[in-house]
Amino acid sequence: MRLTLRTLLAWKDGVLPEAELRALGEKVTASPVAGPLLERIDEVVARPQVGAARTDARGLGGDPVSVARYLDNTLPDEQLEPFERICLESDIHLAEVASCHRILAGLGQEPTGLPPLDATTRARLLAALAQASAARPVDGGTVVVESAERGATATTRTPSRRGRVPWLAWGTAALALATVAALVGVLVTALSARPGAGAGRRPGQPDALAAAGGRAVAEPAAPVAAAPPLGTAVPTASEPSPPAVPETAPVPAEGAAPAVTVSVPVAPAAGAAAGGERPPGSDQPDAAAARASVTGTGALVWRPAGRGGEWTAVLPGAEIGAAADLVVPPGAEPAVTALGITVRPRPGSRCVITVDAAASPRLEVLFGGCVVTADRPDATLRIAVAGLEAMVGGSLAAGVEVEASRLLPDGADPATTVATVSGRITALGDGIRLSVAASGEGIQLEAGRTLAWDGADPGAATVVAVARPIVREDAARERLERSAAAALAARLAAGADLDAALTALAGSRRVEQRALAAHTGALLGRYDDLVDLLVADGPPRGLRDGQWEEVFAAAVPLALARGANAAAALRQAVGSRAPPGRGDLLWGLVTGPDPGADRATALAALVDLLDDETLVVRRAAYVQLCRLSVPTAADRARYQPDSPPERRRDGVAWWRRQVDRRPAGAAPRE
Repeated sequence: MRLTLRTLLAWKDGVLPEAELRALGEKVTASPVAGPLLERIDEVVARPQVGAARTDARGLGGDPVSVARYLDNTLPDEQLEPFERICLESDIHLAEVASCHRILAGLGQEPTGLPPLDATTRARLLAALAQASAARPVDGGTVVVESAERGATATTRTPSRRGRVPWLAWGTAALALATVAALVGVLVTALSARPGAGAGRRPGQPDALAAAGGRAVAEPAAPVAAAPPLGTAVPTASEPSPPAVPETAPVPAEGAAPAVTVSVPVAPAAGAAAGGERPPGSDQPDAAAARASVTGTGALVWRPAGRGGEWTAVLPGAEIGAAADLVVPPGAEPAVTALGITVRPRPGSRCVITVDAAASPRLEVLFGGCVVTADRPDATLRIAVAGLEAMVGGSLAAGVEVEASRLLPDGADPATTVATVSGRITALGDGIRLSVAASGEGIQLEAGRTLAWDGADPGAATVVAVARPIVREDAARERLERSAAAALAARLAAGADLDAALTALAGSRRVEQRALAAHTGALLGRYDDLVDLLVADGPPRGLRDGQWEEVFAAAVPLALARGANAAAALRQAVGSRAPPGRGDLLWGLVTGPDPGADRATALAALVDLLDDETLVVRRAAYVQLCRLSVPTAADRARYQPDSPPERRRDGVAWWRRQVDRRPAGAAPRE
């Protein structure tokens, strides 16, 4: 199979048989053009400034019929190369073709996603198409109108006309275009509303149907900060480590008043350890009679709080014990309601809900974040996070967000170094009251204000004013995560247990499903699938560079910061699954260079590894090199670990020149 734009789109969207995917993946990896083109496709599809092609345009690239024939593999052979050249030279046409390709493939993979047209709507559409054809005849040409019901074709010869088209004809054409636009709107709305759109793929689907899902459109920013994006940068060891605040969290308003330090005598959360995770909920009695209902979307993983045992997955509509240790897989958005309090943990979070002997709910956040609301005006909730425990009351109907972040400095030994733990409580509405344990001192939080603190000294909490949350979302990535979460939920609904469902996803052909299995396992303290995915070769079975960095950043830093036990489990997985003779080297790249080592020496050693024969070593070395040197986006693109040797050579030479001549601590510049 030739490597053309259409076959590249079919490979990218995963609609080819396994054998063709593998063969084409080898060509993609070896091609010096395919990698940059794939990145350009992702960029132009996600870029909101890219417009749309005119609906009344003429010519090969502007005529919508040409685009449709190209996507359906019916464009004449002599027009294929000119059409693809137009797409490669125009961001608008490239984005249009790639987006429509993804939408059509999503429909092919999920045929129930869009219900069939009823007879009335079908008749109106055919009539509109016939009127549009009559309104814009081609001089001396042929008008073809196909029936959607039986595939019949009516061909009409039209006389040559050079004069002005009558106003009635223009009006009819406008009506037809409006009808088509409305139908396209219904299609896009249906696809964007379904969390599982584009999840599956039919084996052996022909290339004529290789069309895949829609242009990524960022959803409106919610008043609640979203989960931190995969790939969020981690502060380097050479700089003081600030509290780890998710990139999507509210930021201080420009010109806001200086932060006010609140000196409050704080009683640390009972049994809280300064470093790694302690047994969550172990200090709370179990209220066996209390139950919690699960709603939302996706699977929720839980086990009884304070008891340990096996993790179990439940779906919306189920009930669990109100004393529950909760983990949320990527892409899932569950909600847990108990005693009038609703907790919505973010994907990738872990929290514990317990009920004390007085039937009072308590929420402990170990990592990630939760949004809490209440359906009673007098509802209260005890919160424990990052060494601080407080009673929250007031107008909980508007909601309060609770976050916990863990960070281990680069190069630190996770077996002996205590991670930095920080906490945040943000009022999403006015009238939130915080009463700090032991002192009973009250703090009033207005909407948009955050109480932030370092777990090492929670008494020195700081109240800051924040602006509307700034959400940096990757709509395409989020859609894939929701699709993978829907696949997990489908397997659970079919009767599979959690371990069997995750094992099946870990062996899936869909890269987003393999990533979800690896990330979910890591959240549960199981790292074998994660390391298997990280050490695998590149596409089609492995990850592309950008995907690899996202998976690495989502799971590895948190595993190192969760304490000695989690870090030891990760190290064992790395040692047993790394390429032969590369275990110790790879672990050193996972933890990062020793902060006490000479910076120039560390940079030079990392640059030398950029030409290593093992792909995972090159990738891990480049992640650490970029963390230490903080290059610009353009400079990062100079080197790609999964490129062929001849393409990597120039990038390695450029980085070596920068390391050899740059002053210590300076960012690389040509």
